[in-house]
Amino acid sequence: MPYRSTEINRNSGWASRRLSIDPLVLDLNGDGVRLSRYSENSILFDIDNDGGSLEQTGWFSATDGVLVRDLNNNGKIDNIAEMFSEYYGGKAGSQGESGEKRYMNGFEALRTLDSNKDGIFDSKDNDFSKVRVWQDKNQNGITDSGELQTLSALGISQISLSYQHKGGEFFQGNELLAQGNFTLNGKRLVAASVNFLANPRGHNISDGQGGKVTYSEEDERIAAAKSFTATSNESRTLEAEKLGVQHIEAGGGNDNLVGDAQNNWLVGGGGSDTFCRCR
Repeated sequence: MPYRSTEINRNSGWASRRLSIDPLVLDLNGDGVRLSRYSENSILFDIDNDGGSLEQTGWFSATDGVLVRDLNNNGKIDNIAEMFSEYYGGKAGSQGESGEKRYMNGFEALRTLDSNKDGIFDSKDNDFSKVRVWQDKNQNGITDSGELQTLSALGISQISLSYQHKGGEFFQGNELLAQGNFTLNGKRLVAASVNFLANPRGHNISDGQGGKVTYSEEDERIAAAKSFTATSNESRTLEAEKLGVQHIEAGGGNDNLVGDAQNNWLVGGGGSDTFCRCR
């Protein structure tokens, strides 16, 4: 998994900051909104629309959903600007800077689609059929086949745009900004504008020879780092200098991991691995 290398890069710096983002989460099964902390999951998602880098972020459970709109019609949710949040429909940032924030919270972003101004988002509004609910059923932060559904397909008839301010109270490792309700199969359930707490240090993942290369951006407290994660089961010699990385995670073979003059993290895989710290 390339996501493991983000942990290696982060741990090699021993520091992190936090970023807060507030999409609109729907309790689809009636047991309350369920969330996870960014430090306890492996989710990577462009949570601040900074131009494409991925951040470790708090997330919603597989049985809940987040309200989204596929603005570029590519069949997936690319970043926070396609979630009903303060970033909804905003311009992307660049060079690691967050994108444009346009709304106070997810309810206010959805209010822009209330075409008849009755305080309820339902089939009487022009874009009701264009809004989707994303259920991340396998919890990988990627919009997979079958995870985007229309409101009607789920039995959601309306979402109230009235809500109670919650003032950012701590909630399941994240923060609760506002709470309202929606109607699913005639039953009123909770809709919550939730601050996902996230690590703003972005990650870019690319293909390498027999593996994945993860580049983790620097911030004011942590230097940039680059890791290689082997994805094959063949036995190989993996050298930090030749791979152009600082840290290495072995694959399933009997690998020989070779460090260099940097402060390397060499992490074994499924085989019988050897380690050499050559300088």
